Amino acid sequence: MAKELSARGARVHIVELPPGPDSEKVGLDDYLVAHSKAEFEALVDAAPLWEPSRKSAGHSEEERGSQADRLVELVMAEGVELFHDQFGDAFALVPVGEHREIWPCRGKHLRRWLAGRFWQAEHKAANSEALSSALNVIEAKALFEGDEHELHNRVAIHDGAIWYDLTDRDWRAVRITAQGWEVVSSSPILFRRYSHQRPQLEPLGGGDLHELRRFVNLRDEAHFLLCEVYLVCCFVPDIPHPIPDVHGGQGTAKTTLLRVKRQLIDPSAVEVLGLPHDRAQLVQQLAHHWAPYYDNITHLPDWASDALCRAATGAGISKRELYSDDDDVIYQFRRCPALNGINTAAQKPDLLDRCLLFELEEIPKSERRPEQQFWAEFEQARPRLLGAIFDALSRAMALKDSIRLTGLPRMADFAVWGCAVAQALGYSQDDFLKAYDSNMEIRNDEALQASSVATMVVALMDKREQWEGSPSELLGQLETLASECSVNTKARGWPKAAHALSRELNRVRPNLAAAGISIERYRDGHTRWVRIQKTTGDGVTSVTSVTETSAAVSEGLPADAAAGQAQIASHIASHDSAPADAEDGASDASDACDASSLPIPEGEAGTGHTGPMPEATGVALLTDGHAATAVSGLPNEADIPPIRASGRCYACGSTRFWRDTEGARKCGTCHPPANDSLVQEWLQSDAEPEEASDANR
Repeated sequence: MAKELSARGARVHIVELPPGPDSEKVGLDDYLVAHSKAEFEALVDAAPLWEPSRKSAGHSEEERGSQADRLVELVMAEGVELFHDQFGDAFALVPVGEHREIWPCRGKHLRRWLAGRFWQAEHKAANSEALSSALNVIEAKALFEGDEHELHNRVAIHDGAIWYDLTDRDWRAVRITAQGWEVVSSSPILFRRYSHQRPQLEPLGGGDLHELRRFVNLRDEAHFLLCEVYLVCCFVPDIPHPIPDVHGGQGTAKTTLLRVKRQLIDPSAVEVLGLPHDRAQLVQQLAHHWAPYYDNITHLPDWASDALCRAATGAGISKRELYSDDDDVIYQFRRCPALNGINTAAQKPDLLDRCLLFELEEIPKSERRPEQQFWAEFEQARPRLLGAIFDALSRAMALKDSIRLTGLPRMADFAVWGCAVAQALGYSQDDFLKAYDSNMEIRNDEALQASSVATMVVALMDKREQWEGSPSELLGQLETLASECSVNTKARGWPKAAHALSRELNRVRPNLAAAGISIERYRDGHTRWVRIQKTTGDGVTSVTSVTETSAAVSEGLPADAAAGQAQIASHIASHDSAPADAEDGASDASDACDASSLPIPEGEAGTGHTGPMPEATGVALLTDGHAATAVSGLPNEADIPPIRASGRCYACGSTRFWRDTEGARKCGTCHPPANDSLVQEWLQSDAEPEEASDANR
């Protein structure tokens, strides 16, 4: 404490209080009780002024300074190149034997190397303060005087060649070009190494990658093709890589499949990882491992799913540096992660879109091998398999520029490289595309099944071509369907409000589109609408027929009424009747309708009917002074937005409306509220209800 106070400019006196009557030690509080303040001040004035010692721990300041200077001189004399990477972190390129190694300036390797070199030169140990001072200077020189060099993890590309770090003690690398591959001892690429990485075996030429079949439990030919292609593409840097999601019951060799891949791609002391409990640890794992493989995933949190998506396609992530208020630690990477579990680990649609799904079957007892025998055989085959991977990659580099695809899928770079790799392995381009398309269909089905909302939308559109209504109406109908299908709408994933439903529809929209269901959202003034249509299959309304029908029905109507008529007309899958003549008020189609099947109330129109419109019946489109067309083929539920003009409903002629909690105005007859909590207010139009006569049906 005296040293700290003196350093801050204070005058320090150390006072020894006199003992008590029985020679016992006396504390300051007891002394002040028995003595006056003046007596205590006299003791302070009599105490000598404290001064720091000129020596500390047996080393003078001059000695400590000379040691630090000598350590910096040793670094320069040894030919160490100081530089910083693309993120502003300091590194040293240190000559070790006949090669050079890259160490962080703040890492333990450089500190230990410095201590060892100082002992060799001076035959005495450098003290810790001198080492810290020297490392501060070395770091500063790397940051402010050194060049910037990009560091890579395991794989990199330079001047048209792909480089693969063998992570052996000689720091060798493999150079792959379209002409072939070779192991080189000096690489122009700077690779950063991490403590978990293990040396890769030296590859051997002339191998056959199909030998991999002996070590993976993939019985489906399409799955094995995708596995081979994926394995080779993991050696291609700077492209998004799909995420294998391996699932199956016990005894299907899920973990073994990942371990085999990991040893071929990115050997590590930790071959498979457990999913960490927070985002910071996951980001660090993704940054340090080229192929981070996660084992036995039972539940994947949303934050982990998002992080894996970013890792597969490329991401930059920053976090606050420890013991700092404002400095950032920056991670930027593109990796080759993989998952396994009894069930499909990926559940969110955006992660599933980046996955390759592999479902494994149980291995028959007759085909099982002891683990020691299995890994011994694999260790013998690994150099051949690695050489076969480099052979295929080299041939694929020569073929890639000739690949021409129309309609690229998601993960387009992987699709192009996949075609080239498949040809290099002896398959055809169509073989790969068929296998990839089939896998995309599987993962799309998985995405739909993982979303209860998407499942209910598919059920809603099962027997209709189009649905149109407000988000609140859609949520109500989906909840009704969910109740019929025993789907728990109180579960966490089910939307509790219309805006939550809209967000969920945004997530599953691409998957529904792949299943032939399109979702469109639009506004009509201040009201939001949702239009759901089938885009494939029989009975899809053509654009021409809908447009013509809409134009004929709405001829001469106000703008809002015309838009409403177009909405109704868009529900007509097929109709042969001619549009009405807007002048004479007659309609041939209405004459052809069976009046007894129409939802016509007794007395005034719109006062008696409260249920949904019967299926495939005529509906009167009532207008102000205009004849209307009776049409058929409408859905069997009241799921068409109410059409309003001049105070009357165009579907039934009612003048009684209600406004929902989102402000949308709806007909009380065509769209009665399911309960009072949905009603913001009831409205009564000043218009007189029209009679439901044959002329206006």
